[in-house]
This record gives sequence, C-alpha cells and structure tokens, in this order.
Amino acid sequence: MIGSITTPINYLKVSGGIFKDMSIHSIDVLRWFLEEEITEVFALGNVLVDNKIKGVPDFDTMSAILKSKSGVICQIINSRRHTPGFDNVLKYFVKKVI
Repeated sequence: MIGSITTPINYLKVSGGIFKDMSIHSIDVLRWFLEEEITEVFALGNVLVDNKIKGVPDFDTMSAILKSKSGVICQIINSRRHTPGFDNVLKYFVKKVI
C-alpha cells in the first residue's frame, strides 16, 4: 500500500496485523545486519490515528525493543500513517564502521 495515507480496512483484515505486515521486514533486516538472531522482544501497539482499525482488530502504531543474542539493543517504530506514504527508515549507531 505504498503511497497511501491510510491503509484500506479490507487490506488490514487480511494483512496479519502491523507486526506481521510491517515490522517483520525491519526484524529481517536487523537479523541480516547483525548476523545473529533476536532473542528477546518487548512490543506495544495502539490505535492513535484511525479508530476504524480497532474493529479489525489491529494497531496503526507500534514500538518494539529487541535484544540480539550478543546483547545488541534495537528499537523498531512503525506507523501506518505517514502523509507522503509509508516511511521505512533504518538508523544504526555503531562503535566502529567497517
């Protein structure tokens, strides 16, 4: 649904939810970048933009803290609302650049 201001409800009903539909891609990139598995996750979601999403049920906003096998702490924030379309940005803060 790239380019959409809000995600159509019919799509949300079959998408698997914000965690499976959006966040899974960020987790996949983290695993690839870190070259190790994620071992701990704490995540929260809420409906902050479009109350119709509550009836799906799903969230339009989520945040997760993840910890890798070696102890690297990661954060993922996803929202189904972004005016020009969905925004997927990865930021890395590292001690040493390869």
